[in-house]
Amino acid sequence: MHERRLFVALPLPPEISAQLAPLPAALSREGVRWVPAANWHLTILFLGGVPEEAVEGCIAALRGAALPGPFSLQLRPAVTAVDRRGRTEMLWAIFEPSLPFAQLCYRVADALGRTPDKEPRPHVTLARTRKDFRGRLNAALFPPLEPRSFPVEGFELWESKLSPAGAAYHSLARFQLN
Repeated sequence: MHERRLFVALPLPPEISAQLAPLPAALSREGVRWVPAANWHLTILFLGGVPEEAVEGCIAALRGAALPGPFSLQLRPAVTAVDRRGRTEMLWAIFEPSLPFAQLCYRVADALGRTPDKEPRPHVTLARTRKDFRGRLNAALFPPLEPRSFPVEGFELWESKLSPAGAAYHSLARFQLN
């Protein structure tokens, strides 16, 4: 049985990507894997391995979901270091918490019969550290970001294909908010 690695996400608008693009150059450290800008997105729900024959059912469920209307998200002015197990694991660009974003996450999860994150946090993963990374990343080393809003009018179902060169993402379907 062939499975496809799927997730539901908001694509990042070009103006937000352009604002975040200089960040990897601000800090170059061994043991840090920068996520290519082409892969930046805000995850709504990670589905993981989905059987090939169930993909069309996922698309149909999302097309029939009771979705919220369009809304806006605002980028916060700083990068956040995500610490777990006593070490920095990721760097995130954080967006302001948003009730409409949380509602979208819950409704997408409900439509797909999945459990959403307890507290959906809109963010873009900019970098991950390797398992053997022993250093600490200080988010304060990055230049401040200009707070910027962008409209959210839809989302996409994406497939992630893993390879030794990293993950490659492509959109399978786009969905408009009501």
